[in-house]
Amino acid sequence: MFLLALLLQLAPLEDDIGRGPLHMTSQSPFQTLRPGFTPRAPSNLPDHTWELRLTESWANLWAYNENDYIIDMEVLHSNLTLSRALGSGLRFDVELEVSARAGGEMDSMINSVHDALGAEERHRDEFPEDDFQLNMLDNGEGRGSAMLSNRDRGFFASAAIGTLHWTFSKGGKGTPALSTALSFRVELGNTEELRGGSPVDVGWSVSMSERYGPLIVSLSGIVAWFGTEWFEEIPLEPVLATGLLAIELPLHEDLSLLFQYLCSQGAAKDWEDFSRPSHEIMLGFRAGVGRRVDFEFGLLENIGIPNNSPDFGFHAGLAYRF
Repeated sequence: MFLLALLLQLAPLEDDIGRGPLHMTSQSPFQTLRPGFTPRAPSNLPDHTWELRLTESWANLWAYNENDYIIDMEVLHSNLTLSRALGSGLRFDVELEVSARAGGEMDSMINSVHDALGAEERHRDEFPEDDFQLNMLDNGEGRGSAMLSNRDRGFFASAAIGTLHWTFSKGGKGTPALSTALSFRVELGNTEELRGGSPVDVGWSVSMSERYGPLIVSLSGIVAWFGTEWFEEIPLEPVLATGLLAIELPLHEDLSLLFQYLCSQGAAKDWEDFSRPSHEIMLGFRAGVGRRVDFEFGLLENIGIPNNSPDFGFHAGLAYRF
């Protein structure tokens, strides 16, 4: 009975905020090789409440152009976050993130789906499954080169992130919920591939959400300045912008379906498709258990520019409020 009482303590979610988007960063090639920030929608964490959240994002990356470049790998991005709602709409998050890369455990499934749908393989079938490589050639054009092989599998980046997030309007009666956030990211350990500049990154975001009939629509934008300037011999953009559109359909007080579209500015300088925006879509859901436990799940796919976007991926997360 005591546990049941605890589970029922938290207040219902705000109408204009809902359960909120899935918590994940871009899974595009250079955005995973130099991890960035997560766009933040207005917070639904009640005042003076803690939240502990664990999320896992697993993406398969594939890009190929003969005698030019090949990217064939998978990246697992793990994030552990402890949050505290301080009152008056203020929230503080402390995050630990770890990134690892491996071969193509999803290759067989993706090839089977492509075969069943008659979809274009984009030369996938010409290479062995569960391979790991990144080979980007300069070709005498002065754009820089990079090379990763099987010896570069494993953990490659970790960081601590601190964010002060202020939701200064909860919305209602034709007024959207509004928030802004300031984040600082400090590298704890990166491979020698990322180098130059400062180990500190800074991100600033603004966001809004509002209910339109049965739907809750949120828009978030973030501008980030990155300290690291190079991935091997490829120069990286120091300032990147990212935008997130999330559409939530509440089916029940404790269950919402989600559609998300994430657009990220290209991170590599003057390097063909990798300097163009990345486009990622996700379909998923968030489910609550007694207002204290929240589970999220999503499927990730590219749209528009496949070479500079993840080929396919999964996302899952679990949060506990106390």
